[in-house]
Amino acid sequence: MKSEKQIAEKENEMFNRVWYQRHMHMRNEEKERWEETPNDIKQRALVHVRQVERMVEHETRERDRVWYAQREGWLAALRWVLDGEATERTDWLYDT
Repeated sequence: MKSEKQIAEKENEMFNRVWYQRHMHMRNEEKERWEETPNDIKQRALVHVRQVERMVEHETRERDRVWYAQREGWLAALRWVLDGEATERTDWLYDT
């Protein structure tokens, strides 16, 4: 059985992986949207990108890109486990 701390750490890791993939998609595929993003938000995003890249090796980030939907599912499941008020309604689990 995993401790609540271990589950919370894994939830944070999955959040960062999912956030990274969404961010990179937006920067690479929705360039106009990225260009319109205010500079202060861009700067904070780039700091977070560097943090995630230090946390996760390059080959793992590439694999995450392929397994993106699985990472989202893991994140939702971990959030459901951590939320003592969780019900069968799960749409909010995907808010990142």
